Parts: sequence; structure tokens; C-alpha cells
Amino acid sequence: MERFINKEVFLKKYNVDGYIKSISNEDGLIVVQVEKEEKTFTPLSVVNGAITFIDEELQEIAVPFFSELKDYLESLENAKSEEAIKEAENRYISRIRREIGDSNVAFKCNFCNGGSSKTCIGFRGPCSPDVMEFNVNNRTWCGGPNCRCPKLLNEEMSQEEFDEKLKSTNRYDFLCYESKMLIDWVCFAGMEEKSGEPMALNKAQVGSLAVMTTRPIVNGYEAMEEDRQIFGVFLIAKHDEKSDIGGSVSAHPIYRIELTPEESKQILFWKYYYNPNNKEKAVWGTGLHRYLSDMECCQILKDIVEVIKDVNRKSLAKELLEKFQKETGIKEISEPEGAIA
Repeated sequence: MERFINKEVFLKKYNVDGYIKSISNEDGLIVVQVEKEEKTFTPLSVVNGAITFIDEELQEIAVPFFSELKDYLESLENAKSEEAIKEAENRYISRIRREIGDSNVAFKCNFCNGGSSKTCIGFRGPCSPDVMEFNVNNRTWCGGPNCRCPKLLNEEMSQEEFDEKLKSTNRYDFLCYESKMLIDWVCFAGMEEKSGEPMALNKAQVGSLAVMTTRPIVNGYEAMEEDRQIFGVFLIAKHDEKSDIGGSVSAHPIYRIELTPEESKQILFWKYYYNPNNKEKAVWGTGLHRYLSDMECCQILKDIVEVIKDVNRKSLAKELLEKFQKETGIKEISEPEGAIA
């Protein structure tokens, strides 16, 4: 929720501008600073237009985010008690983990620097021309017939046509999974390269952790596999095991953490994970996802807490780690034993 802090908003009821001072992680209450006084609102205020973000791009992100947060808070209110619902969830998650085993999932994401800045690694829009060209020449989807990027680079499509297509809400008309990954907070299993069939996420479960990884492209060169970075994690709130466009997992409205480019460089995927058949070699190979153990996820979350300096984001990361440890029953976190540990 830190992306909304200190952002300018318009309050319809009072016909005045202000800025978001804080958003509570516990009840979602939004505090808006208006001149010398504070006004408090619920997430519904963003959904129904009582609060409007001045930045139009941020407004598009805010409405679905606060709608999801509102629904989540209402579900808690409808429960007899938050403690009871959490206890039931914990029992369910523990049972699922015993029956299925490792149900956390890491995703192999093509690098996308759309929307990148000092605090954002990207994954918020189309790639820059140089990264787009690299991906078109080296990635199956990016260079394929169903992607618009080759058409733009080959001047078969104008920039205006390309930009207009980006506004489409049709899920079959999207640019790519990665270009909206840190907007929608949804990760897909993808399609089988040979058969073209959608891949399933058989073991992923609600309450498990999703880990987003990538290899950045800088000056036309892609990072080595051993330097694969983790740029975001989230608690899974919705799991679609298999659909016509591949299995997917969606993020919890609160427990989602995006790392800055500098933070991401310090959280390398292969520090925590290794291939069972070749423990000392960092090779992803085929497939777009890997399943992680609860201990590996605790190690990742622990290091994320350590590298984040921002007070609000560090607090959320610590809360997520504590929640994950409680639900998995892990009290002592061991040292990582990945391929490059």
C-alpha cells in the first residue's frame, strides 16, 4: 500500500485536494491530510469515487486494489471473530501442506522494465525499445505471432495503434503477463512451448507464497542465471489451478511486497533454491515455475526484511514473515543452502 502514501487526491464531498498520509494495514482506514486537518475514510471511498487520485495512472490501479481490500475486510467482519477464522485457515493450510508437500511457487519472468524508476524495477507497462528488441529476439512469446511488440519494431503497427491496444480490458488482448504483473499482481504458469497447451499449477495453494524472479537486461546484456533476482513476493489469495490461458495465482490485498531495483539485487533466487539433481549448478531449464519449500520461503522473507530500509515496507515484510512462520509452524529459520549459498 506504500505506493499510495503521499499521493495527491481529490475529495469529492469537500471539493478540496489533499494527500494520503497513511493507510492502516489492520482495517484499511485511509487518512487524508487536508491543509491542517486529517480526514479518515474507508477503502469504499476510493471505489465509489469519494476519493480520486490526481494521477490518472495511479487511479486506474487504486480502484481494483481498494475494491479487493474492501471485500477482504468485509469477509473478516462477517466471521464470528478474526481469531477463529485465522485458526480455521491455519488448520486448513497445515492440512494441505501435509497432504501435498511444497506448495509455494517461484515464477520465471521475462524481464520487463516498463514503468521502471529508482524505486520500481518495472513490470508496469511495455518495455523500453532496447529491452523490447532483446526480448523479441530471444523470447518465444515476445517474438511470436501473437505478440504486438515485433509488429511495432518492424513498423507493421504504429505507436498510436500499439498504445490504443494497451487500453483493452479483454484478457485475450493483453500485451504480455509481465507488462501488468506489478499492476494486477497475478502470476501465470504459461503455456507449454511445444504443445501450446496451458500449464497447470497443481500444487499451489491459497495461503502459500508466490515468488517473482527475473534476470535484468542492461545495455543489451542479460544477467547470468546465477544472478536471477527476486523482485516481488506475495501471499496467494486466489488459485486457479488450470484455465484456458494457464494456471494462475493472485495476490492477497495486503501481503504483497515489491522490491526496489537495489533491494532486488540483494535477494538472489539461487541463494535459496537448488536443483535436486544438480545442487551446485544454477540452471532453470524448461518450465516457467518451480515449487519451493516453506523453509526456503522463510529464508527469502527473512532476508527481504533485512534489506528493506523503508519503515512502512519493512514493517509489512516483517508481519508477512511472522504470519508465514506461524502458519507453517517454522520457529527457527536455517541458513540458505541454495546453489550459490
